[in-house]
Amino acid sequence: MKIRNGFVSNSSSSSFIVRYNDYILLEEKSPIEDVSDAKVRKLEKYGFKKAKFYTATQITGNPKDKHYKVGKKDKYNYVYDVSCNEDDVVKFLIRNKIPFEGTLQYDFFFVKYDGKDKIIFATNYGIILQGHGNLYDTEVNRCKYGFYDTKPVKQISVEQYKKKGLYY
Repeated sequence: MKIRNGFVSNSSSSSFIVRYNDYILLEEKSPIEDVSDAKVRKLEKYGFKKAKFYTATQITGNPKDKHYKVGKKDKYNYVYDVSCNEDDVVKFLIRNKIPFEGTLQYDFFFVKYDGKDKIIFATNYGIILQGHGNLYDTEVNRCKYGFYDTKPVKQISVEQYKKKGLYY
């Protein structure tokens, strides 16, 4: 669960995780995605942090959170939390072919990129219902704002994303 500390605006909040260590297999170090040293340097330069989070929904965005304290023997992943402009992060990761998972707009959406050409995008209607309440039109199965797709899960190519974005 994401917990916000300090000033909280009405903008969206999104979290991203780049898997670096396999947290299921308890090996000392086992990178599970194609995350080279060059990609790690790009991630760190962009602002991604090492942390002991294993899903995007766990990321708190609080720098004092104990999960951001990573020791030499700890398993970790690279994480990033942003309160708006999540498209900039998605574009950065795709441009650099870095596989990732993310939750967008307060967990309303889940996105996963394979580091190659496929993006999975899933709408979390339960969270949308909680967040929007009567703004949600259950008869037509979409938010009245109009940018939510009625298909809960879709796979798109990077080319489709570049043309239309995730929310089409």
